[in-house]
Amino acid sequence: PRRPDPSDLTNLFLERIVPRFENPYVVLRYWREIPPDTWALACRKLRDNASMMIYSDDCVVPAMEQLGIPRAEALEYTMHGCNWPDLPPSQVNMGCIWRNVAATLTAALPRLEAIAAGMDDVYAAFRERYSEEIRADIAHTVTRREALSAAAPGTLALDDCFLRGPIASACAKRSGGVRYRTMLTTFSGFATLADSLAAIDDVVFRQHAATLDELVDALEADFVGYEQLHSLCRRAPKWGCNDERADAHAVRIMKLMQEEIDAACANVEGKPLLIFRCIETDMTHIRAGRETGATPDGRRAGAPISENTSPAVGASRDGITSMLQSVAKLPLDTCHSG
Repeated sequence: PRRPDPSDLTNLFLERIVPRFENPYVVLRYWREIPPDTWALACRKLRDNASMMIYSDDCVVPAMEQLGIPRAEALEYTMHGCNWPDLPPSQVNMGCIWRNVAATLTAALPRLEAIAAGMDDVYAAFRERYSEEIRADIAHTVTRREALSAAAPGTLALDDCFLRGPIASACAKRSGGVRYRTMLTTFSGFATLADSLAAIDDVVFRQHAATLDELVDALEADFVGYEQLHSLCRRAPKWGCNDERADAHAVRIMKLMQEEIDAACANVEGKPLLIFRCIETDMTHIRAGRETGATPDGRRAGAPISENTSPAVGASRDGITSMLQSVAKLPLDTCHSG
């Protein structure tokens, strides 16, 4: 008899997907040697609007390795739900921090007052604010980790029996029974952030149509009385159109945030804290938008921020190919999901 092919089980799962069902959500790991018939079947399901996400090993595995995780363990990654990375059976998530990075920028702008001479000053102000926020997030997670460590061995849960470590060490996973106790942080509203930086660059420093102080005043007024400035912000370059003026800001700010996370993790005392990074809002883009004032890209106060890895609503006007080209420019091999 024919020896079973591991892809047979994958195909069986794919065949049973009913595209009109929103749940269960299915995540497919893509690898370069994926059997053509498996990939074709997945694409047919996607075409029919199945609830599927595709994650590439060429992105996620290197992102895991950059945290110091050996390749053999990095290859064990999964996504639970739709966007949350895991390394079963040797890891447990100690907390998720939803970080609205678009709001981080608007909070940083007033600090500049009249001193900003160019975009480098804007980036420096964002870096300072983001660093403060991520370090506070880390401190909260470390405090929780220390409290659970002090309570070791803790109470074993059912899933501890199936993980690598808890039974051998007689210690619950969150108290230190597994090798990796991680934290997850999100880059929520990423496209709104990138578009806002592009708008500041275009309107303030290239066109000189307004000063940064005037733009901050307009944001505080939700652009009421600043209709011409609002129109300029709306027409500024947008990420998702394969426009290098906006895409360059998206790449630069993504690298900056990754650098700040790495720097903050390097200063954690005791056992290193590993942080998974995710470009994600899930459905929080609606609630976060209600709590966020106007942004430099022309978005009004209370409107949703951009969703997940998508461009801002209405921004991608040049077709799906241009949108994917913008997304592909991001350093996705430093992101673990999203």
